[in-house]
Amino acid sequence: MLLSGAAKGIGRGLALALAADGWTIAACDIDETGLADTVELASAAGACRGWVADIADAAAVERWVAEAEEQLGPAVVLINNAIDAAEGFFLSLTEQEWRRTIDVSLTGYFLCAQAAARRMAERGYGRIVNMSSGSAERGIPRTVSYAAAKGGVNSLTRVMAVELAPNGICVNTLTTGPMMTETFAKIANTEEGIEARRRRVPIGRFGEMDDILPLVRFLISPEARWTTGALFHVDGGANNAALVQSVAQ
Repeated sequence: MLLSGAAKGIGRGLALALAADGWTIAACDIDETGLADTVELASAAGACRGWVADIADAAAVERWVAEAEEQLGPAVVLINNAIDAAEGFFLSLTEQEWRRTIDVSLTGYFLCAQAAARRMAERGYGRIVNMSSGSAERGIPRTVSYAAAKGGVNSLTRVMAVELAPNGICVNTLTTGPMMTETFAKIANTEEGIEARRRRVPIGRFGEMDDILPLVRFLISPEARWTTGALFHVDGGANNAALVQSVAQ
């Protein structure tokens, strides 16, 4: 299994849980220290190896996927999870911040999926899960580059699903609600901001790894053979509630 963005947050949680399930994880991240910690923790539960790579770099992605398959065997699953989320208002966001977010959080997904899917297509089987966000569908202040990237990911999933279906590859999007990751805390900005977001989740709490794992396990399994091109919200009802904060918040 190929897993990007494995150094912390949801990526680390997925690595630990899926390694314990028996998957061999080829974990990738640009954060060498965080990745090493993830590999150590996941290896205590199962099999996990790490590759330090920037998924915005096509050559680095190809090297990761090629070496992972050479050393660990055919990759039948890819979970695109890495993100770079510049936080800032539309009028003040710099071009550099915009481009870095798009390069990692959208183009990186394309590069990883293309490298993996070319190999999956030759074997006639594969599962790809693109991690997304409700930010793609809501006008949340200070998330302009991240929202644009995730909107692109949602569209990328739909086209990939249609084109790759004849090759036995199923592609789906999983959108998570607020979870206490470093990226979330950065966007929420303050304790008041964090609490305000908690109140906007109809179920009344932030998400935990155990909330998303059952769906991830299904989407990467052979049983998901007739599920492709779908967008799943696992978010405590946050997206359907359509509750967004004011610009001041």
